[in-house]
Amino acid sequence: MNWSIENSELIYGINSGDLHFLSIDQDGDLLINLANKSVKIKDILQMIGDQLFDYNNNICPSITLRMPQLISFQVNKIINTFTNEIQVNNYQGRFKPLYPIKVNQRKREINTVVKSHSDYGLEAGTKSELLLILNELIDNRSRLIMCNGVKDFEYVNIIKQSLDENYMIYISIESTDELHRVLNQIDKNKLQLIFRIKPYVNTEGHWSISTGRNSKFGLSINELKKIQDILRDRHQEDLLIGIHSHPGSQVEDLDDLQNYITFLVNTYIQLYKDGFTNIRIINYGGGLPINYDSNLPSGLIENYCQLIVKTSIKLIADSGIDIYHPNIMIEAGRAVTALSAMVLIRPLEVKSIFPNNIPDIEEKSIIEKYLGDMEFSSPEEILKYWIKWNNKINSISYHDLLNFELDTGIIKKYLRSKLFNLPNFEEHIHSLAYTKLMNPDHYIVGNFSVFNSVCDSVLVNQYFPIIPTSDLDKQPELLIRLTDITCDSDGEISTFRTKKSEKVLTTQNGYPLTSSKVIEWNGFPIGSIKNIKSSFIAIPLAGAYQDVIEFDHNLIGDLPDIEFSIEDDNIILKKLSRAQSVKDIVKELGYDIEHEDDPYID
Repeated sequence: MNWSIENSELIYGINSGDLHFLSIDQDGDLLINLANKSVKIKDILQMIGDQLFDYNNNICPSITLRMPQLISFQVNKIINTFTNEIQVNNYQGRFKPLYPIKVNQRKREINTVVKSHSDYGLEAGTKSELLLILNELIDNRSRLIMCNGVKDFEYVNIIKQSLDENYMIYISIESTDELHRVLNQIDKNKLQLIFRIKPYVNTEGHWSISTGRNSKFGLSINELKKIQDILRDRHQEDLLIGIHSHPGSQVEDLDDLQNYITFLVNTYIQLYKDGFTNIRIINYGGGLPINYDSNLPSGLIENYCQLIVKTSIKLIADSGIDIYHPNIMIEAGRAVTALSAMVLIRPLEVKSIFPNNIPDIEEKSIIEKYLGDMEFSSPEEILKYWIKWNNKINSISYHDLLNFELDTGIIKKYLRSKLFNLPNFEEHIHSLAYTKLMNPDHYIVGNFSVFNSVCDSVLVNQYFPIIPTSDLDKQPELLIRLTDITCDSDGEISTFRTKKSEKVLTTQNGYPLTSSKVIEWNGFPIGSIKNIKSSFIAIPLAGAYQDVIEFDHNLIGDLPDIEFSIEDDNIILKKLSRAQSVKDIVKELGYDIEHEDDPYID
């Protein structure tokens, strides 16, 4: 098969969608593109090893690469998209974006959001997060803060003190108890309330459980009626300035979004009709997806924005009442920070499941010995034979196991090649036999912990792209798995999703890399198994949630943090932190370990 750089870009999703900042040069090396400059990742790693590390002969270890310029890029993209859509459609409301800091609470990330645009507000979901935001905005108190989450007496008291200190705060109300606490503790002249309501529509997404009547969040319709009555009884209807809801994260279906937006706009109109005429905001929450597997359509932010603006205009016009278009508030989290971190993994070992380097003539002899002139006309026949073959292991002695495994590797490769040539083979993808037959025959042991660096892949089965940093000019030789150094079978991130395309692309050993329907393999493509140990493996789009949910499983802590930026056409590298030491990790568990002059402890 003739191969091209464009083919590699297609199968890995490079140079498009949310991997727009990556590209491939003619040598097959992966590049990062920032501030109109392209830099090879292998050159970045060489510079990091030479400049920032003084061990292992200056060879760079596995690292987390931070790229704050991509946060600024996303912030301005979101603001510009909404601003342009508002202007084009003569929309009366304004755009008031928020960054929910739960997505990544690191100081440098939050500080980058704040510096990127003066109109970008911050959202707190707990009193701890509010205290963090107050510290960040101590010299910038006019910037909007949205207080969500369950508000006990102490949380409300912190809000009160902050309002007294001239911070700009909107308070979401999610229960009658919360409303009473807020009304009793805070001067009404300083209150700006937003009712958080349950979205009585269903959306499909990674966290669709947060929608519908059973959602953990928000006021049910009967609770909404109660708090309306409370404000009416106190003649304080003017305290309500908006409504808030959440459609779930990673909402991809436009019909679902249309239903969700329609529900909120109609609720907004109804509250105005009910006498809450100071209402002027709809906070649509999150939902804006990141294109992790590069199979979503382009223009995600544009489509999301157009739906909100055009649906609001139509519904308000149809209502027949004189009401302003609501100010639009969204809480995009992943869409702001996901692009800003990439895990770069140094391979320690490359392992083969079966004995390898078998001469072709020997392979042919083994196939003839066991299969003869047997023909397979359906996937079922192949899988049935594969099951029968594997059952032989139950009667194999340890003495004969080496020969059996040699034969199994050859038989497996042969059956797999036959299966690829049969129509509709992917229909059997969920069978156990299929899974065992399709599992790659090689794996990389990477110097990292899945649980610490990309824990969402284990926690919520989040998909992350996995990309080798070299040999991208070649047709991928095979699929390979990536395991970590923890003592846990879940310490692996290997999933690869084929890309939707009419172009037929496969690995050299036959695995489809493109398809009309997405196929999920337990292994990702690499150009050359011979070279992979001297390369690095990149896991981009790791900047959302991974830093705040990381696990020190097996007491394997954080990788070194390196910040990479381009300033005035110059490459700037900063070591933000070294790898987390064993001493620091075990100290958190109540142990003190002192070994003088031992670098492995420190």
